[in-house]
Amino acid sequence: MVLSKAMNLFWKQGYAATSVQDLVNHLGINRASLYDTFGDKEQLFKKSFDLYRKQNLAWLSTFFQNHPNVKSGFSKLFDVAIKEAVNDKDRKGCFVVKYYN
Repeated sequence: MVLSKAMNLFWKQGYAATSVQDLVNHLGINRASLYDTFGDKEQLFKKSFDLYRKQNLAWLSTFFQNHPNVKSGFSKLFDVAIKEAVNDKDRKGCFVVKYYN
């Protein structure tokens, strides 16, 4: 999915550090297609962020349904977040913070 690929590029590089040419190269589409489909870079970022938010809210909802004890659920959530951050070869960090970098 093109939007997922854009989301991952923005997440890895940050909004400011991702050029339209980076997006064109990474997504394998031409500029005209990017603009026709998504609008400008900011609109594509907002759509990417919306996808990120929806995916994470769905994951969190399922996670907490499977961990009904709040204390142990949050403890496990932090364990998972730390392990993912440590094992992330791209060191993406927080998608939201990357907007401002």
